Amino acid sequence: MDRDAKAHGDAQGRPPSRPLLPAPVWAALATALALITAWLVFFMPPGAPGQDFAGDVPGLDEDLFDGGTGAPDTAAQLARLREMVPPDERAMANPVEPTPQVLNRARSIFGSQCAVCHGPQGDANVPVARTLNPPPVDFTHPAFAEMEPGATYYIIRHGSPGTGMPAFGQAYSDEEIWALVHFLRLNFAAVERRTETVPPARP
Repeated sequence: MDRDAKAHGDAQGRPPSRPLLPAPVWAALATALALITAWLVFFMPPGAPGQDFAGDVPGLDEDLFDGGTGAPDTAAQLARLREMVPPDERAMANPVEPTPQVLNRARSIFGSQCAVCHGPQGDANVPVARTLNPPPVDFTHPAFAEMEPGATYYIIRHGSPGTGMPAFGQAYSDEEIWALVHFLRLNFAAVERRTETVPPARP
């Protein structure tokens, strides 16, 4: 094969093969991949997404789910959450009177902060809830009605580490959080005090 044939292709007229990307581009990609791998291995911050799932979070294990159906075991979930609350905090009574003004403020907080995960009806039956593991609490479950108001207040205020539940103690006052406890129990919990005068949460 002469010099002209080599320059323009082989004897069958096929053009010379070329690399998919120039060598400098491959080198840059390899360097970027090495840096990402090093960050994942040595510098990934605590609480990365891989730790947000049942079985990886201490105290939030597979027993929070029904072994037969895979559905959340809300009673077990609430029992675990309750154990995180100091006994003196659980025993606290709600000091806020559930006036219409107080409940309206709580409804506003629930709609803006809680409904996206717990659902507008409090049953956690929303698409976002199905992406979280452990799932958000279903406030309509009978086990929630049995939880002390003080425990609910504590969890809202301090959050639940290792789950999607953040702490709201810096965003809202104690009075607003206690108002939210009233709202949850009056609208969603299966308790005798469930009111007919307080409108349910709206989507």
